[in-house]
Amino acid sequence: MICRGLCFASYSKVLHSKCEVLLSRHYFFRCYDLKTVKVAGTSTAFGDNAFGSCSSSLTFSCYSGSTAAAYASSNGYKTSYLSATLSKPTISKATNTSGGIKLTWAKISNASGYYVYRKSGTGSYKKIKTITGASTVTYTDTAVKNKDGTKYTYKIVAYNGNTTSAAATKTTYRLKGVSLSGVTNASSKKIKVKWSSTTKVTGYQIQYSTSSSFASGNKTKKISGASKKTYTLSGLTKGKTYYVRIRTYKTVNGKTYYFLYQKS
Repeated sequence: MICRGLCFASYSKVLHSKCEVLLSRHYFFRCYDLKTVKVAGTSTAFGDNAFGSCSSSLTFSCYSGSTAAAYASSNGYKTSYLSATLSKPTISKATNTSGGIKLTWAKISNASGYYVYRKSGTGSYKKIKTITGASTVTYTDTAVKNKDGTKYTYKIVAYNGNTTSAAATKTTYRLKGVSLSGVTNASSKKIKVKWSSTTKVTGYQIQYSTSSSFASGNKTKKISGASKKTYTLSGLTKGKTYYVRIRTYKTVNGKTYYFLYQKS
């Protein structure tokens, strides 16, 4: 099935495996009668002059967005796209950040990219982004940056040509973060924490630790009430240095949503 080096034999079709491989230099050189190459992998690499002197009517049967499709296009060959079977993505995170809501999902290796949809409350989904490339697995929705307290549901769909996967969904609420405005000793074993309050949250969560990176020994306190602005941590060890950070949270129907921790 393989024409390797100065091949004058008459082959109409070559089927290549799904493996990630290199078709080395002159792999199908002078295969004049080669009509179709089916490349079932998504990241096969092509060496110098791998299809040198092949007919200009040579057709690459491959996945849309694959290395083979790009090679065919750049070398003037035809393409016929395969129908891909795409797994359903898994959305691992929908994180409230200062810039918006950041989505993170698992890579679908044979995808050409992903469609990102959003709906507000009980509204309809709207496509907000088309991502090109299987390896890009994060997206930050900056349009919701100032929509505090709003419920959003996101949908991620993998695509390859006209083939799409089942949709993965994730619901979250847009929250506004707050910064610490003061961390002072209240007594030998107490620290008073101050912050700027915000609205449309259930309350605040303070985390404190003797580790500056919060790698271990972390303790937390939840303070209910959006209008709260201070809290005194007690039971601390005299003479030790404590590090403090804060985040907002919102609880809806028993599920809690958080902003990222802020130090100052």
